[in-house]
Amino acid sequence: MLLDTLMYYGELSYDGQDVQTWDKRWRPSEKAVRDLRRDWRSIPVAKVSFITNNVGGVNYTPAKVKPRKDGLWPWLCALFTLCLRWCFEKIKACVIGCLCLIWEMLIFFISGFAKNGGTGDKKKEAKC
Repeated sequence: MLLDTLMYYGELSYDGQDVQTWDKRWRPSEKAVRDLRRDWRSIPVAKVSFITNNVGGVNYTPAKVKPRKDGLWPWLCALFTLCLRWCFEKIKACVIGCLCLIWEMLIFFISGFAKNGGTGDKKKEAKC
């Protein structure tokens, strides 16, 4: 890894807080800087990594950086989502338990119905 840093509107940042890795003996080529500037000038924040390839060349990979959401609203949304997920897990377990109970009751009643000759009565009365 030669350089791993942030770009602001296509401009590479060499500030300490933006640079993750940097071999200070190396600088990106003017062509790479010009291409990044042209292609990424409308993107507020992006991350770019310059890596050497197997034949001695340099490849770079830029990627958008999602802005960090500050404040109360994102926190509340995350909490709401977490609560919904927890509720759905509990509801799912309850529904599965109820379906199993209903299944067992059906098996019990059907087996009892078949044992009594299909009448559903527990006692079979003889008619004269």
